[in-house]
Amino acid sequence: MTHEIAIIGGGLAGCAAAWCLSKKGYKVTLFEKGSEIASGASGNERGMINPRFYKFLNKEASFYAAGFKAVLKAVDELSQTHNLDFEQCGALHLITDETKKDRYNEMIKNWGWPEEEMRIVSSENASEIAGTDIPMEALYLATSAQISPKKLCIAYSEQADIRLNTTIESIEPISDGGWCLDGERFDKAILANAYHIPQLMPEVELQTVRGQMALAKATSCSKTMKCNIHYGGYISAPMNGYHGVGASFQPWSKDVDVKKDDNKYILNKLAEFLPHISENIELEQERASLRTTNKHKFPEFGEIKPGLYISTAHGSHGLVTSLQSAIEIAKFITTSAKA
Repeated sequence: MTHEIAIIGGGLAGCAAAWCLSKKGYKVTLFEKGSEIASGASGNERGMINPRFYKFLNKEASFYAAGFKAVLKAVDELSQTHNLDFEQCGALHLITDETKKDRYNEMIKNWGWPEEEMRIVSSENASEIAGTDIPMEALYLATSAQISPKKLCIAYSEQADIRLNTTIESIEPISDGGWCLDGERFDKAILANAYHIPQLMPEVELQTVRGQMALAKATSCSKTMKCNIHYGGYISAPMNGYHGVGASFQPWSKDVDVKKDDNKYILNKLAEFLPHISENIELEQERASLRTTNKHKFPEFGEIKPGLYISTAHGSHGLVTSLQSAIEIAKFITTSAKA
């Protein structure tokens, strides 16, 4: 019998789960309250693919590292049939203080990644890699990339039965082990609708962080950039004539209107570390949204009640963690189905 699985939420978490489960033969119905897939924080036109950095290869670091490699593998597959605005251009993470220097050096020793994939480079070498002047040492991740999160969500979800403009008001367990969503029965259900989850499951405690990013037309100076550069903010290598530039970080605000002060913050951050790149850069197509996190600052995923799963709190690394969480959920569902 084909299991029918409901997923609430059409962002990265829900769409990644839909992709993983569809590949395993499950019939997936994806509910999205907006008028299109990736209508929330996953709808940015440009996103950076990086793991989260830890000194030691502990359980948390291993999760991010696995997700980083998993999403690159998935994108390689999906890029054969979809335009994802994907470019594996690598990334420089500037060593802007002693804390980062210590963390990056310890990470290189403890993670065990090959030198050709991750290494500390001098200002001179960083400048050669970047195609522009880099004023300090940096951590270089050769396999880091940029992508359109929105286009990735669309590709992830194409095998699902997508129901847009649909808000699920109630979810209840039923006697045969399934779940009832507004009167419709499913064998399993996954809550992946970000900070809206507590409306259905009040016991789930989540937080939000407002962030604003933008695109910027490449200038005569910035168009030579060959990789993404991170410095507490970020600027991507130019793609289709534009950089992705971001981002503000405001855990106190829930306002998703675009703000001029955020643009000023983003440009000032860029000018602080890359003043020559910031010259004549003008932001456009700004977009503000709420990322979801929790008090643990780590994704929340897995089975929370029999047959009911959750995938949320992916924060600023959702491109990586949403897929790794989906892989784990799909593995659990498949294993339990065979039991």
